Amino acid sequence: MKSFLRGLLACQLFFFYATTVSAQALQPFENCPGVSVAITRPGFNATPGPYQIFLIDSGGAVQSSGNPVNLQINGFGLNSADGFLYGIHESSNLANPLLARVDKNGNVENVGTLSAPAAGPFKTGIINTAAGTIDDKDNYYFIALVIDLQNILTPPELFVGKVEKVSGLSKSNNPISLKYTKIFAGSCTDELLAALANPLGGALQDIAFNPANGNIYTFIPAPGTSPTTGKIAWFNPENNPVFTCMDPAQPNIPTNDLSGLFFSDDGSLFILTTDGKYYKGDVNTGSIHLVAQSVLPLLNGNLRGDMASCTGKKQLVPFTNCPGVSVAITRPGINRTVSPFQIFLIDESGNIQSSGNPINLQINAFGLNNKDGFLYGMHESSNVIDPFFSRVDKKGNFVDIGKLTAPPNSGTRVGIINTAAATMDGRDNYYFTAVVADTPIGITHLPQLFLGTIRNVSKLKEGDTIKIVYKEIRIGSCADEILQVLSNPSNGLVQDLAYNPVNGNIYTLIPAQANSPSPAKIARFNPRAGSPILNCIDPPQPNVPITDLSGMFADRDGRLFILTTDGKYYRGNVNNGVISLITQTALPLVGNNLRGDMASCVGKGEDNDHDDRDDDDDDHHDNDHRDGALRITPNPVQENQMMVFVNSGENMRAQMQIIGSTGNPIISKRIVLVQGPNQFLVDVSLLHAGIYSLVLTNSSGKRTAAKFIKL
Repeated sequence: MKSFLRGLLACQLFFFYATTVSAQALQPFENCPGVSVAITRPGFNATPGPYQIFLIDSGGAVQSSGNPVNLQINGFGLNSADGFLYGIHESSNLANPLLARVDKNGNVENVGTLSAPAAGPFKTGIINTAAGTIDDKDNYYFIALVIDLQNILTPPELFVGKVEKVSGLSKSNNPISLKYTKIFAGSCTDELLAALANPLGGALQDIAFNPANGNIYTFIPAPGTSPTTGKIAWFNPENNPVFTCMDPAQPNIPTNDLSGLFFSDDGSLFILTTDGKYYKGDVNTGSIHLVAQSVLPLLNGNLRGDMASCTGKKQLVPFTNCPGVSVAITRPGINRTVSPFQIFLIDESGNIQSSGNPINLQINAFGLNNKDGFLYGMHESSNVIDPFFSRVDKKGNFVDIGKLTAPPNSGTRVGIINTAAATMDGRDNYYFTAVVADTPIGITHLPQLFLGTIRNVSKLKEGDTIKIVYKEIRIGSCADEILQVLSNPSNGLVQDLAYNPVNGNIYTLIPAQANSPSPAKIARFNPRAGSPILNCIDPPQPNVPITDLSGMFADRDGRLFILTTDGKYYRGNVNNGVISLITQTALPLVGNNLRGDMASCVGKGEDNDHDDRDDDDDDHHDNDHRDGALRITPNPVQENQMMVFVNSGENMRAQMQIIGSTGNPIISKRIVLVQGPNQFLVDVSLLHAGIYSLVLTNSSGKRTAAKFIKL
């Protein structure tokens, strides 16, 4: 960035510039926040010429934007409120320079004049036309000084100037209302004394607002002839500003003078020096490292100019056409190959279309909300105690709302949130699973599976406390399969959930064996039951072997769709449990693998808000009336008795046996069944912890069995 005050003492240096600006409507930069620019010209301070706007990315790649700006203009900030640059000109006018609005095409309009800080006798206020920035609330900041003309050895006083709501300023040359606040040197006393010893050399060459913490940053070179080492420094513009210089563990590499700096939308600090080199700064450690030698135009190895970015969080853009939109959110590879997730629209045939930019989070457990059209998910997947709960839009932008709390611990048992499996109903409710488990897990103390519910998620704001209602999910008719899943919670427990708007149930897919590929069973439970029971649907024949579940969703008609980790796309029949292949999708794979999730925004569907009954009352109603239908509750059995329900087609005698892992009967007794539903208590106090089968054999030799777990 050019030195800016050389004309103060000469008082005779004038820059010629156009006094008329374009009358055409200004065109804002698009995609703010997230746009970063360099505004530079080749050469030195003594070789003035027009400035060119360049879009610049995190790698230092540049692309010109619009026409040259024929002004000696600097001190730029890029405003996320309206998408325009704001800068100060001319650098020869230090008492009351003009503040101008600049568009992406290089067109300019003046919005008023800036007045220097008030000064006492024998003092003068001057404005640093080199250093400016804009925050995420439409406020423009710049640097000014008050110099003691009587005692030149007295260090100048440093001020930060603030112009509020700059997007509301009209085209004008009139004085602008502004506020000055004195900045104290703090831990940067030595560095600032060296920089301010000759204010005509440029006190601070640029400043940049950090939206992550509200502080303003700069880069101060060490005294001496350039290149020198420098330090990242910052102050808070609102509360008694005091400079803090950051001392890196090792002195930073020597650099040329600062030209400009900005913060990217992910909170990274980028620095441009007058030789066109592009650096990245770490605001936690104070260190910098070279990113690239940019291709910005140079003259004799030099440029002058500025950089700016529109900061703040992007306005989220919802998915349209909800209900009816279905998405896959995947990345190629396996769990260890960490990479960004990409959103794809996916239809019933498995055709895909990418949506937005990659999501640079390890995020999963997505539900798509009919209420507001946003995805909701959890990250990081490595943090299973209190992961972040996030809102994601169709462009891949996200906002972290807050952290989730696991179910309460009990003694040596720890609560763990399953960051892989979630879904949303059509009534603004987000569902996910969690467990309370011992470590290491043993057969005597199996994990308890819980359903977590977050209501009215569309109303949650960033920073809100998230209220979660947990209730235990009891294991039903697929005890063997569930036990295999629950025996290692770190592998994901249940890999995804899908809410069915037609019947109000939540579905998942349970592998029948530990190894992949293997046959799998569709399982379901009623989320609004007072005591949900997870039951498997047994298909007429075992399903075809499939690889592990990646994601699933039910569409607005209640049809179930399943994506596996090899990119295959299946249809699941929720009536008979049959899984059939639709297609091999074109979702990106590495080593024939992907990871991710699926989600769909569904309608309100069946209203079960009133249903707080035990899931036994209704989750099996379509099975209990079949001849021989058998079920056990509670399951797992924690006490010494369990209730057995069986439907009989006629009056008969039957043999009841409880068989253990050895295959031998442990309990055997005769029972009498009447035509219709039957229920009876069974004493299991003699059983040790483990998995058992209850087998009924009628007088004709027909056998009916159900598995249960004794804790």
